[in-house]
Amino acid sequence: MFSFCKKKDKVIDWCWRRETPGLAEIGFDEEASNRILETFFVPANKDKGCWWKSLPSALKELGDFSTRRIFGKHIDSIKNSYLHIKKGLHWHEIVPFYDDEFEDQGKTNKTAKTCPAINRFLSKSYLIKFPVDMVISIDENGRIMSTSVRPDLIETNTHDPEQFRAEGDEGLFDNRTNVKFQLPIRISTHGVPYIYSQPIYHADQPYEVVPGIIEGDYTQSMELNINTFFRIPPKGEVYTHKFSAGEILAYIHFYEKMDTKYIKYDTRLWRDFYRGFSVHSKVK
Repeated sequence: MFSFCKKKDKVIDWCWRRETPGLAEIGFDEEASNRILETFFVPANKDKGCWWKSLPSALKELGDFSTRRIFGKHIDSIKNSYLHIKKGLHWHEIVPFYDDEFEDQGKTNKTAKTCPAINRFLSKSYLIKFPVDMVISIDENGRIMSTSVRPDLIETNTHDPEQFRAEGDEGLFDNRTNVKFQLPIRISTHGVPYIYSQPIYHADQPYEVVPGIIEGDYTQSMELNINTFFRIPPKGEVYTHKFSAGEILAYIHFYEKMDTKYIKYDTRLWRDFYRGFSVHSKVK
């Protein structure tokens, strides 16, 4: 039975950003392209990572770091705790703990796996992955050297430090250098905003993903580039970071649930925003 009231997921139109030797070999076939896309870009709820898989939904007992609820029965005591503080006693020495999680014997304690905020975030996010092995080295001056098995599938660029450092910023970015990962993909979400973020539920990466919202005209045609900040090593040292194919590079979080649809590159379809064309129109 069909449900005509069911809300359909919106679509991410995508295409290859440029012709690369490996992609040209398949002739940009839709089926082959969608299969290869999984090397770069997959829904987060289909690959929730080792942390998610290994974490149970609930635990019978928690350790010493369990959160205890101190409100409820003793709220009046807390309100008057300043009287005890004057006597040199802290409020937690006066107010007994009240833990309603342990009130019923045998009651389980939910873990972060059941957190609605985390589940909703992952349900509307995609994982951006390293398609091939890659090595990035950074010297004491913030200079970057990157080596990719397939530079046509992932490469790096960088912004000059003067573009993000400023006098009076209290040295906020003094020990960081920018690395921009560039993938050969262009996407259009037709007005649905999205944001890049750190893949904290999947990988502990040695960089910080630069968060930023893509919205408005920019959603009509945008290259899949991920800006990051790497730490600059102390004088005389070089930081070398090795990334393996399949590792999670970043999250891309959409404000609605999205499906993907492959569209063969067409200059009439994918207008170059930076050349003044910000309108996405389909070719008939």
